[in-house]
Amino acid sequence: MTRFIAIFLAASLIVGAAIYGLARLQGLDLLDPQVRTIAGLAVLTALYVGLRVAMVVRRLLARREVDDSADGMPPGRSPSKKKSAFSRWGRSATLDARLAARQARLDAARERLEAKAASGGESETTSKPSS
Repeated sequence: MTRFIAIFLAASLIVGAAIYGLARLQGLDLLDPQVRTIAGLAVLTALYVGLRVAMVVRRLLARREVDDSADGMPPGRSPSKKKSAFSRWGRSATLDARLAARQARLDAARERLEAKAASGGESETTSKPSS
């Protein structure tokens, strides 16, 4: 947690200094009482960007730690599998059932074809399985 806070503060200060520097280049003094609204928005922007940077860096560091610890896993445990990019979309139970039924029909037709070929019936090239 202290690393997160340190990264947050450092990123916020860097972004705040950049915003203040850009404002000074444009001839605007953010410390002037007439531009308090802009100064407040600049502070909020710097805090938000600092928070987002800290969150991204924390996620990257956590991923690196997981990758490093996966190399030295104990013998009983295996590293977690990466999920497919499509896994978050979910799958339909009816689609899975239809695919399983189709695969069962294909397997049955293949077995029938092999049984006919083994018994000396039709050759594999003349008959086609139905799907």
